[in-house]
Amino acid sequence: MKLIKKIRKLLKSISLYINTIKYMKLDQILYRILFAIRKVNINKNIETPNIRGSSFALKDYIYKNNSTNNGKSFTFLNLNYVFEEKIDWNLSKMPKLWLYNLHYFDFINSKDLLNDISLSNNLIRHWIYENKSIRGEGWEPYTLSLRIVNWIKWSLTYKKLNEEELASLFQQTFFLSKNIEYHIYGNHLIANAKALMFAGIFFNEHKNNNFKTLGEELFNSQIKEQILEDGAHFELSPMYHQIIFEDILDIINIYQAFEETIPQKWIDIAKAMQKWARAMSHPDQGIAFFNDAAHKIAPSLSDIESYAARLGLEFNEDDFKIRNLKQSGYVIYNSEDAKLIFDCGQIGPDYIPGHGHADLFSIELSIFRKRLIVNGGTSTYEISKKRDFERSSAAHSTVEIDGKNSSEVWSSFRVARRAYPKNVIIDNSNDEINISALNDSFRGYLNERILKIKKNSLKIQDSIDGKFKNAISRLILHPEVYARKVNDKLIILRFLNQKEEIRVTSNTALNIGKTSYSPEFGKTIETNYIYCRFIEDKLKVNISW
Repeated sequence: MKLIKKIRKLLKSISLYINTIKYMKLDQILYRILFAIRKVNINKNIETPNIRGSSFALKDYIYKNNSTNNGKSFTFLNLNYVFEEKIDWNLSKMPKLWLYNLHYFDFINSKDLLNDISLSNNLIRHWIYENKSIRGEGWEPYTLSLRIVNWIKWSLTYKKLNEEELASLFQQTFFLSKNIEYHIYGNHLIANAKALMFAGIFFNEHKNNNFKTLGEELFNSQIKEQILEDGAHFELSPMYHQIIFEDILDIINIYQAFEETIPQKWIDIAKAMQKWARAMSHPDQGIAFFNDAAHKIAPSLSDIESYAARLGLEFNEDDFKIRNLKQSGYVIYNSEDAKLIFDCGQIGPDYIPGHGHADLFSIELSIFRKRLIVNGGTSTYEISKKRDFERSSAAHSTVEIDGKNSSEVWSSFRVARRAYPKNVIIDNSNDEINISALNDSFRGYLNERILKIKKNSLKIQDSIDGKFKNAISRLILHPEVYARKVNDKLIILRFLNQKEEIRVTSNTALNIGKTSYSPEFGKTIETNYIYCRFIEDKLKVNISW
């Protein structure tokens, strides 16, 4: 029996790898091999060009969250660590993403450190002294990219980088230019391009400074690839969408400051991204939790729109009742009392779905401008059971069939076989809006979700065509929602400190369970969810307010 189990486990592992690799680009695979075996050293003898002067100052960018007050204690992802003596920049006991944040240097561009230039400068100098060898998270291209931008923003504000610090900044950028993340693609390439463009403008023209040209070519190719026609970033994470949106605004900012030509397509893309971001946000201005998403990582919608206004970008009013974001696969209903976001699209781009969740047909719903139904959120990127759960169908307000995920998410950032929804239909006639979509699953069944929306109600109809043993529909409630079961067919919901009641009924027994909700990285709280099981092949749930 043990041998049989081992063989089954091995075969499953082989299947996952095959069904993951087959979607990747050939050059993506080759770059992964090259990136693993490469040997690149810092050219310490490379001549550092002088920095350019600017006629205009940077406009106020979006200030970052402060994570340190004294340069010894750091808090990232709701996890604090105090260095007793000097900072260990490669502290192995901390999660990789925590160390990434330490090396980003966001903190030097926080409001709290604006008046403590000496502390920021000391941290920059300490990093240079302690990170002379190319090892650890600090020399990974993504952390390099964010740190280069942060140091340049800080320097343009305070003009405090000395000759040694400028030499280090140039060496880091030169190293980045030889280690662009073609093995990862996605948002990493835009971060690489942005850093190269920042440094290329910041330093004078020089025989070793082709950063601006390299960065622009990479940036232009990637925004063409990554920004969809409906304005979405193609990894389909509202969180990363906001991050990329800020990246574009930062690039416009520095180009304005140095009187560089700004292509109209960059402005057009920023406007399209704003329109998507607004459509996908809840009335509280926060992002929806589809795919990898959590608060306090990306800037808020209000912050990013204010930043765009400082740069002279004007956005048109965008009032709508129903919107089909065809390319990204979301349908949004918007009224005075309710906002519904329905995921009926693919998990992400075939060759880079790493930030995708098995959240097909999940919904998020705000009533009376407050979040009522949510998805579970994201608290970690570490390979773990928690990460597996947060990416699973069970952690989303959707249907789970036979305990399986709608797409085969595994190993933190990998996806093997994946669902391909089809036949998205919107019928906006009379007093009712009908939204429907099909999933012709690789698992051997066809499931359909139909949403019927009236002024004060939402009906959810699910059906499954094919053999299944156990299917369950979940509606995860925001932690500020109180749930009371009246009987098997009725649950009353109420927001804390509000009197209005919301009724949930079904054609089968309703139950209340406990699950986890992760609104931030490193933060998980308990919340309720409503669930009901399929007695036959159809299930109907009605929410009225």
